[in-house]
Amino acid sequence: NYQTPAEVYFAKKGELDLKSAEILS
Repeated sequence: NYQTPAEVYFAKKGELDLKSAEILS
């Protein structure tokens, strides 16, 4: 299940965005 660097980047960014949203809420 190979992911391109862009896919990996956006997946990690999405996880971080979710975590920041939880912290901010």
